[in-house]
Amino acid sequence: MLVTELAAMVHENAVEHGWYEGKALAIEDFMALIHSEWSETLEEAREGRPLVYGLVVDGEDNATPRLTEDWQEIINKHLKPEGCAVELIDGCLRILDLYGYADAQIDSPNGSGPATVDYLLSVYDTLDLMALPGEDAVPELVTLLHAFTSQVVLEDNDLTYLMSAMATAMAWVRQRGIDPIKLLMMKHEYNKSRPYKHGNKKF
Repeated sequence: MLVTELAAMVHENAVEHGWYEGKALAIEDFMALIHSEWSETLEEAREGRPLVYGLVVDGEDNATPRLTEDWQEIINKHLKPEGCAVELIDGCLRILDLYGYADAQIDSPNGSGPATVDYLLSVYDTLDLMALPGEDAVPELVTLLHAFTSQVVLEDNDLTYLMSAMATAMAWVRQRGIDPIKLLMMKHEYNKSRPYKHGNKKF
């Protein structure tokens, strides 16, 4: 699958849920939303929560939620996926939405044509993965992702820096033994099931 195809799918869902109703977003709006996802990654890590989890309410509505790391339970019970890895994927979903909105042509830097999802996942394969911040160094990871994202505006809205951010986030998730595309699709399917504008959010 091409990255542009994945972006079109994510953007279509955003449109269907009302996020573009009656307004055009500026590049700064997208950048701020992407930055917010990277920051939420840090908050999940600071709380010491699992990389991927859902909260289950068993029995009465006022019962204390039970944390589950079982992906199938999360899917079957339509739970909101949460966790450090999920917030990283949320940042990637924001980037893909921007690509879809901008109808951006995402090419492979090596000149081999349009970037594929496999290419995106392989960007770090030839590099020393130990150069990526470890699980105990989420602040460093988040700082790196913020730097890539900020560079877009500093370089006259050059969206190629967001490919670096996505590749870094996905490589970190994969380094933890999690399939980033499988996780992205799980969160995308959850987003498809959410109410219009997720109930009450403005953007």
